Amino acid sequence: MQKYSKILTGFSFIDQNWNGVYPGGNYFIFGLKKSGKTILALNIIEYLINHNHKVLFLTSERKKSLEIQAGSVYFDISEATSSGMLKIEKIDENLNDFENLKCVIKDNNPSILFIDEVINKNLIVIAERYNEFLEFIEELDITSFFIGSTPTDNISKNMIKLVARNSTAIIQLQQTSPKRNYSGTVMLKPNIGHFEGEFKTTYKVEPIKGLNTFSNNETSPTKPFANIDNAVITDKKKDFDYSNLYGIDEFKFLLESKVALSSRTGERINILSYELLNNTINPIELCNAFKSKLNKGDKICYTEKMIYILPEHNQSSIIQNLSNKLDEEALKLVNDPSNYDNLLEKKVTLLKPNFEIN
Repeated sequence: MQKYSKILTGFSFIDQNWNGVYPGGNYFIFGLKKSGKTILALNIIEYLINHNHKVLFLTSERKKSLEIQAGSVYFDISEATSSGMLKIEKIDENLNDFENLKCVIKDNNPSILFIDEVINKNLIVIAERYNEFLEFIEELDITSFFIGSTPTDNISKNMIKLVARNSTAIIQLQQTSPKRNYSGTVMLKPNIGHFEGEFKTTYKVEPIKGLNTFSNNETSPTKPFANIDNAVITDKKKDFDYSNLYGIDEFKFLLESKVALSSRTGERINILSYELLNNTINPIELCNAFKSKLNKGDKICYTEKMIYILPEHNQSSIIQNLSNKLDEEALKLVNDPSNYDNLLEKKVTLLKPNFEIN
């Protein structure tokens, strides 16, 4: 009996719940436009090429647009293409010829194929010969990720149904707000295999980290990220994962859970906050400095003017010790220590239902 050794994607939500993806499988990343699908794909692509998988990326994105998106998560596309591990082909009318499409794939000989916006007017040939196309890439033992947006016409709707029905699994991004805040829920829906089941959690697209998820059960059995140094969040990252740095929506959700816990148990829960009184200190730099001093269970979030820390433990001595460490880190960013009080205002606040993040 053939044994499938799964491929880790670097996306912890998949790797921790499914132990990766099946080699030769076909995965469908689906969601509204601007929901974070391409960023998720870029995150996975970066991880794969850093782990010796040759990737072919078919996209209709302009080169500069793709570079900007990749740059926002510290992925150097130029370096990846120069190394030969990543090949980017523009989706145009030439690829709408089935033989040309097959030749492009064969010539590049990838182990992983990504097609961004598979429902594309220049890829109608895939819709017309979909099963044949799947058989072609399966014979080459290519693992594929197709990306698609919510359909707007009947042709697109039929194509979405076809792709979804024949995929190994669906990775669906569903925004929870009509605003362009790149957050919502991500769902893993298996069609073939992946008997671990279906999973769902919240996500947020953030600078540097890319698509970041929040889930209480994300403890990887493979521990692929155990040796990551979280002290420097602005370093070029190699993996993306849930950590103690939270996006605003995730942090609010966490606080709501803590408020509910406090109301049930009577536990006093404290929030430590630093307000930036002017633009002398960059909030990302301050968050970066603070993050190096946090314990594993402490949580941190930053906005344009605020840094919030939710300590894991609420004993006054522990909070005071943590506060002293953070003060030391903040002072390192100040040229004139005598002016420190004019730059930052620190507070320790009891968490209550009316607590708001500014």
